[in-house]
Amino acid sequence: EAYVDLCSRIHRVRTQHLHRILKDLDIPCPEPEGAFYVFPCFERWREPLAQRGVRNDVDLAAHLLQRYRIATLPGSAFHSSQDLCLRLSSSFLDAENDKKAEALVDAFREDPDPARFIQGHHPSFQDVRQRLADFVQELGGR
Repeated sequence: EAYVDLCSRIHRVRTQHLHRILKDLDIPCPEPEGAFYVFPCFERWREPLAQRGVRNDVDLAAHLLQRYRIATLPGSAFHSSQDLCLRLSSSFLDAENDKKAEALVDAFREDPDPARFIQGHHPSFQDVRQRLADFVQELGGR
């Protein structure tokens, strides 16, 4: 139970950080309710997305993967009523294999401060932040 609780706390920290990245980039995203998913919506960029051939969430997920190397799932797979919403997971960032995941658990045990944990052990978050910022800028955002 202690290990599951620890892992839940780690996921919460990572998901909250991903949510802050989205909010900082002015990407509408409700406060996450789960441990490792966020649900951003790109509806406000419908016109610039359509100019790029992106007409729905399936197109958007494919565009982000192909052009920005950001893997998402279409919101429609989760019964979203909006066309341009996606589901992003924070679960595999910097934890792509068992060894890396265990290193993150050990690091969090040593220092559970969220800011230091993210800063010191999650280099991929900066990369994802930059790719999302590039995407938003391409659409005419920030």
